[in-house]
Amino acid sequence: MKYTLPILLFTVLVSACQPPIDLLDVGIPLKMAEYRKQQVSDVVYNLSFDIPGEKEKAIPTVLNLSLKITDLQQ
Repeated sequence: MKYTLPILLFTVLVSACQPPIDLLDVGIPLKMAEYRKQQVSDVVYNLSFDIPGEKEKAIPTVLNLSLKITDLQQ
């Protein structure tokens, strides 16, 4: 019981000393995103769905996606 407070303080200090998360590092690297932007164009989504009256039934969906890819080297 006498070690509870020091362990708690240590845990708080260690967690507070963690470096902040850089949101720019999360996800797709900028270089890759720029390459994909050059590679893919004319993106068109066509989505349709039919919601049934009963909540238990599945919702049938159809997705038609068309796009133009100009470079397949990588």
